[in-house]
Amino acid sequence: MAVADIQKINSLAQEMLRNNIVATSEEAFAKAESILNKTADVKPLEENETIIQLQKNIRSLQFALNDAIKELAETKKKMEGLSYDIKELQKRPKAPAPEVQTTISEPVKEEPKKQTIKGQTFSQEDVSIEKVFYSGKK
Repeated sequence: MAVADIQKINSLAQEMLRNNIVATSEEAFAKAESILNKTADVKPLEENETIIQLQKNIRSLQFALNDAIKELAETKKKMEGLSYDIKELQKRPKAPAPEVQTTISEPVKEEPKKQTIKGQTFSQEDVSIEKVFYSGKK
């Protein structure tokens, strides 16, 4: 043991005796020695590993936060663009919508075609007066 370790053990043993934690100086010395040996057995590697793990966690959280910030900025830009479009549409004069006429068209009444005795129909163009009253050469 080093001189510094012995001094720490002695000071810890004296504190235990003053505070009535132990009854004798031999018990105080043994208990102080066991306490200091336990603290010496703690591996600093575990602390380093936990520190490294915490640093990794912090870094991944920073990346996630940066991604969220970028996404929020993009969403904000889209919202501003849409807001601008809405304002432009509100500034335009409203064109009257073409009125839709809801008139009901009446069906065209067709005259029943007159049929001759033979069942043929003739129109005025088919039979002209000159053909009916033919009076020779023209």
